[in-house]
Amino acid sequence: MFQRLKEFIKRNKILYSFLLKCYRCICYIGGGQKYRKVQEFFRKQGNDMLRESSFLNSDSVVFELGGYKGDWVGDIYEKYLCNCYVFEPIEEFCDVIRMKFQDVEKVHIYNMGIGVTTYDSIINVSEDGSSVYDKNGNRKIKIKAIKEFLEENRIDRIDFIQINIEGGEYDILEWLIESGDIKQIKILQIQFHDRKEIDSKRRMEDIQINLEKTHTLEWAFRPYVWERWISKEM
Repeated sequence: MFQRLKEFIKRNKILYSFLLKCYRCICYIGGGQKYRKVQEFFRKQGNDMLRESSFLNSDSVVFELGGYKGDWVGDIYEKYLCNCYVFEPIEEFCDVIRMKFQDVEKVHIYNMGIGVTTYDSIINVSEDGSSVYDKNGNRKIKIKAIKEFLEENRIDRIDFIQINIEGGEYDILEWLIESGDIKQIKILQIQFHDRKEIDSKRRMEDIQINLEKTHTLEWAFRPYVWERWISKEM
């Protein structure tokens, strides 16, 4: 019975949205236990939310920054048959994704990260927590400027972008907002990361304030879990 109720709620978009907003309000209440409660809830039901969107179809352009081993993009492609662009700078993780989609023409896989400029960097390899901001970097990687990539591949819109790049999200989102290219992105699904060495809390709050000018917050599990923004022009 619970499963039937869950499916009914998912099909009823207005009810689903309302319940998410109610839960979001609850998440904002409470002191030290707030983060643990949000994490616990998201571990149980968050994966479905990250993979559901009524706006996607076979013509959609989907970007994933931080592909890891391709689980998310695999589910998105299976559901919607989108044109997917996956960026994973660590070679062994990228090879896993390539094996999964070796016969799928609509899934494009790139062994590089995406940033504001093109350059070589050093990353600390630590499974899905690998980051260029960790001091013990042990692997060379390539970063490609997002503007260059879009121009070279003649991509003039992104229907859905998922960003989970362990601190690199701040530079990219700030550039997209400042340049105005944020308006070309319909849906942003972001995991912010708490990294004090790059003043992440202040930058995150500034980005959220600026995103409100072009996008509407659909749901959020904070702090530093996941949030989704929808273009006001949709």
